Amino acid sequence: MGRSSEARTVSLVHFGAIREKIGLSCETLVTEAATPRALYRELEERHGLEIPLSALSVAVNGTLCDVDEPFGSGSTIIYLPPFGGG
Repeated sequence: MGRSSEARTVSLVHFGAIREKIGLSCETLVTEAATPRALYRELEERHGLEIPLSALSVAVNGTLCDVDEPFGSGSTIIYLPPFGGG
């Protein structure tokens, strides 16, 4: 679920621990993932991410959304790790 046979190009913007692990602030991917959940699985495999998806907030095109909300080609996806404050 969350995958389709249609390839789409998406932009990813990385913050915090995800940015540190991947070593990039942004990247563009071609994927068959159709939801943030499916795309995050790809990122876990590709980059060895260890932050559980349940600990992240997700924004698609600047709007916070559910991890199962479909996105289209040309979307910008941001996985927001927990932020510490003080």
